[in-house]
Amino acid sequence: MNNEYGTKLLPPGKELVRPACKKCGYAGHLTYQCRNFIKVDPNKEILLDVSSTSSESDQDYLTPLTELREKELREKLKKAKHKKKRKKEKKLKKEKKRKRSPSTSSESSNDRDVPSDSESNEKYSGKYHNPDIALREILTVTNHYQGLHSQQETYTFNDGTPRELVNLNGTIPVRYKGCVYNIPICMWLMDTHPKNAPICYVKPTSDMSIKVSMYVDQNGKIYLPYLHDWVPNASDLLGLIQVMIVTFGEQPPVFSRPKDMPYPQNSYMPQPGGSTPYMPFPTPYGPSSGGYGGYPPPYPPTSSTFPQFPPYPPTTYPAYPTTNFDNPTPSMPPSGGGTGTIKEEHIRESLLTGIEEKLMRRMKEQFQQSQAELETLRRTQEELKQGKAKLDAILSRLEKEENDLNKNITLLQDKEQELDKAIERLSNQDPIDVDDAVTTTAPLYKQLLNAFAEEAALEDAIYYMGEALRCGVIDLDVFLRQVRTLSRKQFMLRALMQKCRQKAGLAV
Repeated sequence: MNNEYGTKLLPPGKELVRPACKKCGYAGHLTYQCRNFIKVDPNKEILLDVSSTSSESDQDYLTPLTELREKELREKLKKAKHKKKRKKEKKLKKEKKRKRSPSTSSESSNDRDVPSDSESNEKYSGKYHNPDIALREILTVTNHYQGLHSQQETYTFNDGTPRELVNLNGTIPVRYKGCVYNIPICMWLMDTHPKNAPICYVKPTSDMSIKVSMYVDQNGKIYLPYLHDWVPNASDLLGLIQVMIVTFGEQPPVFSRPKDMPYPQNSYMPQPGGSTPYMPFPTPYGPSSGGYGGYPPPYPPTSSTFPQFPPYPPTTYPAYPTTNFDNPTPSMPPSGGGTGTIKEEHIRESLLTGIEEKLMRRMKEQFQQSQAELETLRRTQEELKQGKAKLDAILSRLEKEENDLNKNITLLQDKEQELDKAIERLSNQDPIDVDDAVTTTAPLYKQLLNAFAEEAALEDAIYYMGEALRCGVIDLDVFLRQVRTLSRKQFMLRALMQKCRQKAGLAV
């Protein structure tokens, strides 16, 4: 039922609601809580039946807008099942054909006809540290957003290092003031994904201009808290795109350019591959918790050599009078009567004014570019000064350590000379008798020392007698006789040592 303006009216007992979840259209949870991977168009309006009193109305089930919508969903589901069945049959035929064919060349040609998940995994495994995770996230994103497609291209970093990376290029649906707009984006996945956050850009078309904000700079690079606070194995591409949709729904990154406004030639368009003769002005992310694992702030190659600015409107600068020029305009003879016709001098003044305006605009653009370049050089100079200070500190510390090492070397050389002299002096002396090396202060102490040494020798003799018996060198009778003799002598020596200690006043 339509009104006079052609707008659809709701039937009685129905009220228009918007689904809270943009993935599945269910109002019982938010988008980031959704785990339902069934494709439902989030841009379609749905109706909630408020007049029904059945048990279904108590469970927050959403009813279709019309029976046609339900029929379309059933047809899509039927087509998906049919497509899956055909794919399975094709795979079975392919396996049968591979088993029958003895040639390995035919197998390789058949494998190239239909790419499989294993081939995609091999494609990423050579360049990505976690190819399974990257492939799973890419497939999830492309299944949810049909406007995005993946491709592998060369990406060049700020230091000129090229690297083969996978990017997701295409459009995402963004709802702004009740209308859905397709915003073109490009997401580059680092080879350390998901350890490092991807690099995202807005890619405006020829009829769009970048709207600079706190989330998008003049080059189209996207800055989001989700990227800044990227958490490995917790953040993913699907969540990033959902954050983009919500953020761009509040602040669109692009706007439509008027037809009379020329397309800016210096606008930043991320393009894969190639190289630039100059180093562009870097626009890195802020300090991230994950970092890029040693990567410099990346940039896609572009033909621009300096940072670009939003295009200027055609009426930015007023026209200046022609009297500012050195060559005066030749006076023309007055025509008869004020007819209001355009004369040669009017055309000349108009041309001079247009040229002056264009020159002023270009001069201002060149001035701004030079200012940006000077700012970059100034920051580079500050970094070089800081690096010089660090190098000076390191050199001074190394000099101090070198002086300390030289002192230690000198000290060790002196000690070595002293040791050489002592060795030479000892080598020239006569050999010392071991028994005379130890002297006692009294005869009692000497008697105690001799008794102790003899008792220790008897202890060793008894031990080795036991070893000889164990090895079968002597028999048991000889062992017992010798041990008895040695033990009797050992007993007498111990008694003598005890008596000597008592006489000397030592501990017994």
